[in-house]
Amino acid sequence: MRQSFRFEEIAKTALIFGLVGPPIGGIAVTLIAMGTAGIGTIPVAIVLSYIFGFVPALLTGLVAGIASQRLDRTGAFVMVVASGALFSLLFTVLTGDRQDAPLSIEPETLKLTALPGAISTLVLVLFIRRKV
Repeated sequence: MRQSFRFEEIAKTALIFGLVGPPIGGIAVTLIAMGTAGIGTIPVAIVLSYIFGFVPALLTGLVAGIASQRLDRTGAFVMVVASGALFSLLFTVLTGDRQDAPLSIEPETLKLTALPGAISTLVLVLFIRRKV
């Protein structure tokens, strides 16, 4: 019989992801988009990262909190990193204001949303929340 969810652990994981994930993603976006020439813009990217990254990071943290309690380590790891990429991509696509093709996903969109989402999730899972 499975134990019930530990909601405090889920909430704590979601909060950690929501607070720590966006700056990691912001740094990743800056370096992906501008390379080392963008290093001077990292402080601005960190501030802006909470606007674009808090909701996806929080949702990813919820997935991480639940997955760590229900799946084996490998399954949880794969699910959490994939959800980080997916939530980042979906948030950007669904909140964009493009009239010409509002739900189009171009390679540049993937590179600047899903990849940083996956990178920040990977860093969080490997170095901060090792339980996943």
